[in-house]
Amino acid sequence: MAISEEVLLKSGFTKEELQKLKRYADTQSTTLDILLPALSNRFKGIVILSAILTVLFILAVCLASPENIISSGVAVLFIFGVFCWMTPLKLTYKAWRFKRDYQ
Repeated sequence: MAISEEVLLKSGFTKEELQKLKRYADTQSTTLDILLPALSNRFKGIVILSAILTVLFILAVCLASPENIISSGVAVLFIFGVFCWMTPLKLTYKAWRFKRDYQ
């Protein structure tokens, strides 16, 4: 299925986000049909990893010493920061929502 700009705009993408997607697709020599499912999968991966990190931090709070709790908290915040910096979370969420609703 060829994804059109009109469908993306109807599903909640803004014109600026659409331009970002097109620019990225052009630099990677790919199409929106390939890019959007990849972004959707990236969002699912981030959600799963975030849930795992949160559970591990809660276990550390319950079972570990205060020094380990602090270091675990810093590590979790660092990893969340890297996720937010490396991945456009808003675009990945919208791609996940688009894939869920339209395909």
